[in-house]
Amino acid sequence: TRHDMNLHEMSFLLTSSAISMAVATLGTSLRGERTVRLPLSSFAVLGLCNMGSSFFSVRSLRYVIFPVKVIAKSCKPVPVMLFGTCMGKRYPVRKYINVFFIVFGVALVLGGGDFQKKSHKEIAANAQVLGVVMLVISLCFDGGLGAFEDKLVAAHNIQPLDLMYNIHLANITFASLALLVMKELHLFLQMIQQMGWTLLLIGLCGAMGQVFIFITISKFGAVTSSIMGLARKVTTICASIYIYGHQ
Repeated sequence: TRHDMNLHEMSFLLTSSAISMAVATLGTSLRGERTVRLPLSSFAVLGLCNMGSSFFSVRSLRYVIFPVKVIAKSCKPVPVMLFGTCMGKRYPVRKYINVFFIVFGVALVLGGGDFQKKSHKEIAANAQVLGVVMLVISLCFDGGLGAFEDKLVAAHNIQPLDLMYNIHLANITFASLALLVMKELHLFLQMIQQMGWTLLLIGLCGAMGQVFIFITISKFGAVTSSIMGLARKVTTICASIYIYGHQ
């Protein structure tokens, strides 16, 4: 969203999902994973939850700076555990306590300072509230997605990169339909022309990161993956503060 680049969220989701699906396809072949044909309803839930989480997360950057987004997303283990509990999964009390203190600690450490700048301009308070609301919605989708991924892995014994492939295939399907219905295909082509190499680099970095995330989910579950992701978020926000000068 910097340097006069116009980021169209739905087009960005379509592009990044296409790259991630290609990486998942290659990884599935190299690892020799068994592919599973998911029921259409499960396929739709995966796509809608993942697309909803990504869309509102990216959209929030119009109203809040990146460190605020990272702080909010550091609370991801909370909705994952809540939705998992609603779906019948039980966690040890120790994990609830660990998640509470980890999220509280990260929010306490990173919540200080002045986050009132974006491109050296003050963001209106009502705009910030709208951004935070979008992040809360994104977290709700995260919770549903994480709990549903755990359920699918247990029920269908789906392999990690095959799960990644199915999620991004669903993303591509819904994002393409959205662009056609809203008649915004020209915005997709315009963004590709303007930001092609940047989108490719972002997509590849994101896809490689997701490979390890999905493998972690398959071995340890969505909650543990979310907790481990907090270390990445702390590193990301420190880098963002250093590079872009957030106070």
